[in-house]
Amino acid sequence: MDGDDSLTRRSFLQTAGLLAGAVVLGEFFDAPVASSQSTTTSWHYETGVWTGDDFTVGHEMRDAEFPKFPVESEKTIDFAIIGGGIAGLTAAHYLNNYNYMLFEQYADLGGQCRGQTYQGLEYSFGGTRIDVPQGSMEQLLDELNLQPVILQSSQNRFKLDTATEKYWQFLSAESKRNNEVTRDLAKFITSAKPIWQLIKDGLLQIPLIDADLSKLDSSVFKDSLTAYSPTFVALLDSMCRVNSCLGVDKISALAGYATTVSLAQPTAVFKGGNTAITKALVASLQDSKHRCLTESFVWAIEIAADHAMVIYSDNQKRMHKVKCRHVIVTSPPLVAARILRNIDDTTKAKMLSFKYGSYLVANYLLKTPVMAGCATNWLGTPYGIKEAFLAETPYQQLGEYSRKMGSVMTLYQPFAPGSEGRTLLLEGDQAKLTKNLCDQLEPVCQNLATNLEKVILSRWGHAMVATNANFFNKMTQLSAALTDNSSYSLAHNSVQGMPKAESAVAAARAAVDKALVRKLAN
Repeated sequence: MDGDDSLTRRSFLQTAGLLAGAVVLGEFFDAPVASSQSTTTSWHYETGVWTGDDFTVGHEMRDAEFPKFPVESEKTIDFAIIGGGIAGLTAAHYLNNYNYMLFEQYADLGGQCRGQTYQGLEYSFGGTRIDVPQGSMEQLLDELNLQPVILQSSQNRFKLDTATEKYWQFLSAESKRNNEVTRDLAKFITSAKPIWQLIKDGLLQIPLIDADLSKLDSSVFKDSLTAYSPTFVALLDSMCRVNSCLGVDKISALAGYATTVSLAQPTAVFKGGNTAITKALVASLQDSKHRCLTESFVWAIEIAADHAMVIYSDNQKRMHKVKCRHVIVTSPPLVAARILRNIDDTTKAKMLSFKYGSYLVANYLLKTPVMAGCATNWLGTPYGIKEAFLAETPYQQLGEYSRKMGSVMTLYQPFAPGSEGRTLLLEGDQAKLTKNLCDQLEPVCQNLATNLEKVILSRWGHAMVATNANFFNKMTQLSAALTDNSSYSLAHNSVQGMPKAESAVAAARAAVDKALVRKLAN
């Protein structure tokens, strides 16, 4: 990896001047992926078991179908951590020298950052990339000795519509072609630059204190895009849906600008996507892994002034109660509100006020690549799939890829809150969902049917907060309601801003700091 690839986000932006408008949208190019298949394609592929969320026990809790709770606690610990995703594991990493217990519903740690391997290619059931590391994320990766591969914006492309078998590609040099979308991108970067500069390190942090950012949060992104062509707005719409399950007509203008900053800066990826982070975190906890209880479900957390009681069932469905000084809850505020007891009604109402989108992740395991060229491929209207990421990209960048490894396409189909998406995921009809995905992919992939071996579907129900208008202002109000002297903290990514891995790490660090202050005070 050369020196440029190890640059931090801040130094990259300072040296490359990307926000000044150096990255522009390039020419059409002929993608070698035009479909020659008929609409009566015969599909022959294996479907794996569902991964992601299992709604069964969670819906029992939602419907107040509780088992009998223990009366007395079994033991007292310093800290309890609810959830074994990236936030929970980060909290455990920084509390590793203390007496803690971590409770994870599923058999494997990692949350949305879990994955598998196909012919030597690691791939993710959830997130595949982060921003160029900065702040809390950069510090954590340094401690874990993880170095991501940096992808320039030239390694992204956008499928405009079904009427053409060509793509727009992002280039890192001035384009000689003068067209409407090129001009739109240059104009957008110029107008967005002052806003991007107000967003510290690309991470919108709670509480939101800047008045200009607060004003942007009170409007929808579409209101800021009236000067741009429908084609360019469609590009931004796809990016917003992938990152928040909301289109430009619903997403906060502030969240929209925070999402689209990736048009003008590089991203970072690992082999296996963000799964690499959680694997490294689990490895860092190896000596204390016995304190991470998998297949344990937390039914309730009873909050008192100087402690909390955690009631949970283990992998044998036996009920337990433990006492702790402080509990860190990494589930979404919507779920946390159902678990936490003895908190005031006003705070609980604030937790319940946020909406969450759902999304389907599909990993297509392929004998050979069927989508050539670019790491991240954005699909616009009318596609339901909004992004396709090629898992082999970091292997190629590091010179570790060979054709015998095949290809894994990680596809993201987001569903807005209140849409049919959650119903489809609850129904769990894999054949129906996969056929729909294949129908969408056929026009943009070469020989998909003959190369597709297996499809792994992952469903995520409440994992992605919808950053709609006034989201950041409402989350700031919730943050103010969570007093420093309380015996619990919320550490879901949404309580620190955007639904992304960086926010999860930042939320975990803030929760750990609060927990340690309380321990020292006692």
